[in-house]
Amino acid sequence: MISNTQQSEKEKINELAEQYALEGYSVTREPSEFDLPFDLDGYRPDLVATKENSGLIVEVKAKLARLPVERFREIAEEVSRHPGWRFLLVTLDDVESQNPPGTSDDMPNWTQLREHATQASGLLREGRKEPALLFLWSIFEALLRKRAIEMSIPIERFPVKRLINHMYSMGELALSQYDLTNSVLESRNKLAHGFLTRLDEGFMNQFNTLIMTLIDDWGHSD
Repeated sequence: MISNTQQSEKEKINELAEQYALEGYSVTREPSEFDLPFDLDGYRPDLVATKENSGLIVEVKAKLARLPVERFREIAEEVSRHPGWRFLLVTLDDVESQNPPGTSDDMPNWTQLREHATQASGLLREGRKEPALLFLWSIFEALLRKRAIEMSIPIERFPVKRLINHMYSMGELALSQYDLTNSVLESRNKLAHGFLTRLDEGFMNQFNTLIMTLIDDWGHSD
């Protein structure tokens, strides 16, 4: 008997297969080891989608809890060694996107992120703290998701709280940065949901500095 979780995963797999097919991919569901383009040490994904000289290896999970992200990172690193190929971890709690996973990079590049951060800093200097916070937070999320992709940590589609937790556990954020981020997230959520929020100037400047630091540490010329 198929559990509700298994049924949900099966439905998502079928949905993704149809979406990739519409995008011109050749799709194999539940591929055997002979269907894989290269050896993955016994790992069997849920989908393989190929198009010309590129492809996607996709794992679908219904629940985020207790996912073996480190194991999936090892797989993602191996897949990334093959030009044109990418590993995707898709969950039912993923952030929404207009395109099927892996078919379009909707994120700003590093140059754009620097420009956005400069604009957000300008809002902060003008005392426009509320729009500055929302803008800074969007930049911060983009930084985390972009860094996750570049470091083959397949969590770039996770909800933001899980994303932050995993980036901290993977050593991408220091404890002080993690604590600051969670405090900012609380204020951002209140503000985004229409509640009055008192924003301390020092607190905002710390978050602004964190973003600039991450861009300097992680960014490069595009």
